[in-house]
Amino acid sequence: MENIKTLKDLKLELKAVIKEYSLELQKELKKPLKQAVKEASQPISRKVYNKTYYDKNRQKILANQCKKAKCELCGRSVVQYNLKKHYELPICKNIQARNKLLEDRKTGLEEENI
Repeated sequence: MENIKTLKDLKLELKAVIKEYSLELQKELKKPLKQAVKEASQPISRKVYNKTYYDKNRQKILANQCKKAKCELCGRSVVQYNLKKHYELPICKNIQARNKLLEDRKTGLEEENI
């Protein structure tokens, strides 16, 4: 007769299992929530940092953006801020190709003379 559990005992066991499961579920849900709150607060602080940095260094940043730089590949004078874009422009690429062709011809002539 001990093997047969009463309905009351089954309800108590079921409640214990549900309670244990719900506690585990709450712990699982709290971790992502804490992490989400932490991640959400970081960009705000980063924005504040960027704003203060830009306010302090505005003149220096603008001065650096307007500096002229010489492209080492084609020899043109370009605003330093646009130098990376300039490398991909057809003007610079054509001059690079022409310089490479001239260099190949030059090395070919040197090899024939040797």
